[in-house]
Amino acid sequence: MIGLDRRGFGDVVCSYGGKDICFKNECIDKVVEMGKSLGIPAKREKSPHIADIRYIADRFGISSFCLSVGYYNPHTPSEYAVLDEVVRTYDWMCRILECVH
Repeated sequence: MIGLDRRGFGDVVCSYGGKDICFKNECIDKVVEMGKSLGIPAKREKSPHIADIRYIADRFGISSFCLSVGYYNPHTPSEYAVLDEVVRTYDWMCRILECVH
């Protein structure tokens, strides 16, 4: 499962609150490689926080990761998105889906 819900740009988050949610490291390596091929500063990250995707992954036992989508200052009055980063994340997601299709 792929979540598109993360502040910043280029993150591939595979761990939330100290728990790994992606059980396929080779998959994440490929996702990072795809992002870099699109000029995205793709990198594997861990988050100390809890996110919706962790609950879903835990509940259903689905290997998952989350991509950051180009928004900043989440859940604040100054939240904003960088449209170019949103579009580049969309392109990245399309490349990922082409690979698994």
